[in-house]
Amino acid sequence: MDSNTAPLGPSCPQPPPAPQPQARSRLNATASLEQERSERPRAPGPQAGPGPGVRDAAAPAEPQAQHTRSRERADGTGPTKGDMEIPFEEVLERAKAGDPKAQTEVGKHYLQLAGDTDEELNSCTAVDWLVLAAKQGRREAVKLLRRCLADRRGITSENEREVRQLSSETDLERAVRKAALVMYWKLNPKKKKQVAVAELLENVGQVNEHGARIHPGHQPSLGASLPTGARTFP
Repeated sequence: MDSNTAPLGPSCPQPPPAPQPQARSRLNATASLEQERSERPRAPGPQAGPGPGVRDAAAPAEPQAQHTRSRERADGTGPTKGDMEIPFEEVLERAKAGDPKAQTEVGKHYLQLAGDTDEELNSCTAVDWLVLAAKQGRREAVKLLRRCLADRRGITSENEREVRQLSSETDLERAVRKAALVMYWKLNPKKKKQVAVAELLENVGQVNEHGARIHPGHQPSLGASLPTGARTFP
């Protein structure tokens, strides 16, 4: 032993033993596994909500949105209850009951179907409904009939004459037609499909009770305004 080298004793720290090959391999494998985990993309987890500052900044937007909706309702520019989507079956029932707006919507529905399938049948069905609505003075139905007439959609030898007549009416003629039909339904409160003129005259007194001014001797011409079979003569 070299005299210059101090002997190792209990008070001197022992040098760490050299790592064994197996331990070194385990350390390398562990380091590689941790590196792979850190490089993997993290799955999207639940996002934390906005901080207090962001929530406070977004809070004033809610009263502003409510104010905008209220202003749209007042101006009539926003969506109304009538614009909400209604099941087609319900619209069809209204159309069969004589609602001109529903008849127009049914006509538009069949025009859309005509663009997808069975163009001829659906177009003719659409024109039939639009004719009923136009007879009641529905302006939108008249515009659609004009377009159908120009494009020859749903126009047949049976309905062409009537479509041309309705499409060429002026606003005044259409207003008179609508007023006459409204008066007819007032004289026919039970909505009968066939009613005699004598029964219409009997109901004049009931209309007068509601404030309408009708002279019994003056009978408006309703022939062009009534649906097919809507009146009979004795």
